[in-house]
Amino acid sequence: MQNPLFAYRFLYLERDTIMQFYNRQSSTSERHLKDEQSTKQQVIETLSLPGDIALLLNWSKSITCAESREELFNHALGGEQSKSYNVEYEVEPGESKLEANVVRCKNGIVVNYTEDYMRRRDPDSLIIGDGEETDKPRYSDVYGEPFEEVRQETFDWLKGQDLIVMPFMSGGQELGYPSLLIAPLNAAFFAAALADLQGFLPLGSLPIGYKPRAIVYLAPTFRHTHFNGGRAQQAQGAARSVLL
Repeated sequence: MQNPLFAYRFLYLERDTIMQFYNRQSSTSERHLKDEQSTKQQVIETLSLPGDIALLLNWSKSITCAESREELFNHALGGEQSKSYNVEYEVEPGESKLEANVVRCKNGIVVNYTEDYMRRRDPDSLIIGDGEETDKPRYSDVYGEPFEEVRQETFDWLKGQDLIVMPFMSGGQELGYPSLLIAPLNAAFFAAALADLQGFLPLGSLPIGYKPRAIVYLAPTFRHTHFNGGRAQQAQGAARSVLL
């Protein structure tokens, strides 16, 4: 028969081990939460944004900002040690959609879209959302509804995501103008590609009051949920540029 004193000590030690593990996990979670809150606060304090966009960032699940090209690549792969990463989204409850696969290579990353039409350029992807003078097709004329409705739905979707926020200069560092990308964190490959094409700005290098003249909102699921999966409309569902 087992010694009751031994059993008591064993149970006590087991409980103590569990409590130590729980305390360590709680401490780690608290530090992580503080880091997320600190990043949010830094972003909101650094950027000069309209109220609805500041609210979007404040209500999002978390905000990540990269300080280097290497950090962007690590985020695009889901972690520093990861060699590949699948970019997936829940389009409908219980239905996951694979958008792209990201693979680490010697000089950066390679991104492969699973659908052929996502690999080709579309000259008709630009649709204008406002009512100012233009020679391009308007959103209301193409889809028969105000652009403001889908813009708000984009904001609502982004509020439920872990986000990556990246300041950049549209057109390059010298002649470009201040811009901002707001995207889901698991689509950080888009941020990495944009950083290489435009003038990437680390958050830590920005002056207080940095005011973007253009903001790109990335909502990849909208091409499936709002635009029948078509790439011609994907620029409006996935990445919108709004001049402030």
